[in-house]
Amino acid sequence: MAEAVLDSTAVLALLRNEPGADRISRVIARSLLCSVNLTEVIGKLIERGAPAPAALEIARGLPYRIVPFDEDSPPRPACSGARPARPGSRSATAPALRLHVDSGCRR
Repeated sequence: MAEAVLDSTAVLALLRNEPGADRISRVIARSLLCSVNLTEVIGKLIERGAPAPAALEIARGLPYRIVPFDEDSPPRPACSGARPARPGSRSATAPALRLHVDSGCRR
């Protein structure tokens, strides 16, 4: 079972060794990442100079489980009443709601 749901900022913090990277490194192997957030990670790596194939390899090579964002995903976080810790991170909560993982959302 997944222990955490990550968003793109968490993954990028880990890759850049920013504050909190140590916490993320401890749970990443037991975490979920929504495919929307995977796309954001890849895009940010490319924006910062990584060649596209390398960015793809880096992002896909991390040990989280990638969960698709499909046609059933948007209503789950929007209708759940959960408030993400950061605005705009509802897509990060979609896998958690689908798989009943604690996403850290506040109600």
